[in-house]
Amino acid sequence: MKPWDLEEIRRATKGRYLHRGTRAFSGRVSTDSRKAAENDLFIALHGEKFDAHNFLPDVLARKIAVALLHSEPSPATLALAAQNNVALILVDNTLTALNRLAAAYRKDLRAKVIAVGGSNGKTTTKRILHSLLSEKLVGHASPKSFNNNIGMPLTLLEVEPRHEYVILEIGTNAPGEIAALGDVCRPDIAVITSIGLEHLEKLLTLDGVAHEEASIARYLADAGTLILPAEAPELHRALKKSP
Repeated sequence: MKPWDLEEIRRATKGRYLHRGTRAFSGRVSTDSRKAAENDLFIALHGEKFDAHNFLPDVLARKIAVALLHSEPSPATLALAAQNNVALILVDNTLTALNRLAAAYRKDLRAKVIAVGGSNGKTTTKRILHSLLSEKLVGHASPKSFNNNIGMPLTLLEVEPRHEYVILEIGTNAPGEIAALGDVCRPDIAVITSIGLEHLEKLLTLDGVAHEEASIARYLADAGTLILPAEAPELHRALKKSP
């Protein structure tokens, strides 16, 4: 990530300061307390089986630049932030803040954004595209299948000013998830690899899958390009119905 100043981060995430630090943000964003390093931005995510807020004292001791959290810290944690000159920003939800930050950063990018969706073949397609493009251009692609509302924004935030493109994967388990990711990444090019019987517990039918995958078209950047499989009648129908 380009090393934004702390106020840019606060505005992008719609947070408020609990403590104002003066450390310069390095450009590195971490959600893993074990990997957070000096002058990083640490985002304390809260999942079903973990809560990164529990590890804030350890992270603050490493003299990160700023932490995003959605739970009020203890007095001891506030004192540790002051001791190490770390900014603390309270947001309504850290996962939402991660995606807000990525969406704001997307507007600052000169790199072309390529989003790869579809029922099958996303990771393989991403790797092929990255292999071809990297012969002539400097770009970035996630090393793993980071296609959800944590992995995709983190991949977007890894883009550096020197990069000319980034390739993202966008996946779905339920209606609306592709739209949410599309609203963050606003791709210049979107690729839908295939339509198949995936996640029918929530998408219900092949037409439901097609409608969900087709929703990325609404979030293409101006003059964006959508690349589709030729033999996917459900997808072509869904696109004709899409507003």
